[in-house]
Amino acid sequence: MKHVLVLFLLLSLGIWGCDGNEEIADLPPYVGPMMEADSIETLYSDSAVVRIRVEAPKRFEYDNGNSEFPQGIYIEFYEPDGSTSSTLKADKGYYFRERDRYTAVGNVLIDGKKDHNSLHTDTLHWSPPTQRIFTKARVMITEKLDTLWGVGLEAKQDFSEYTILNPEGTTMLSDDDDEEQ
Repeated sequence: MKHVLVLFLLLSLGIWGCDGNEEIADLPPYVGPMMEADSIETLYSDSAVVRIRVEAPKRFEYDNGNSEFPQGIYIEFYEPDGSTSSTLKADKGYYFRERDRYTAVGNVLIDGKKDHNSLHTDTLHWSPPTQRIFTKARVMITEKLDTLWGVGLEAKQDFSEYTILNPEGTTMLSDDDDEEQ
């Protein structure tokens, strides 16, 4: 009798356990963030000198190493002497680990401190290994005396040199530019 009671309990638990496993098996796998952080600051350094600072009010980190900055991203690029060479600001940001690339989206603004110029676009990519920024989106660059428009851009991350891939409109040339030709 004792063995029958134990066998009945085991069978009852086994049947009850199977029902629970079927419900768990029906759940889709979780694909959301594995970690959430507030008020983040990440520093990139070279030879113990800070070269880049990344700030964001919120960061989601995913299982594959990618990150999302849903409330905006701000990046400062520094000269070897510690002065700021340029800044990048956007409404949202993403980091893709496999490509080692950041993507800034929405009201993207690059402010070039050395040449007092700025870039406005909707989407911009930054590659830390190559120290380059680029986009295929429409761009507007404001310089001291001129505003340039176009589609697509490649530039140094400090925004000291850039190329608009498909320029549009007209631009003013200074007397210095005429003498070089």
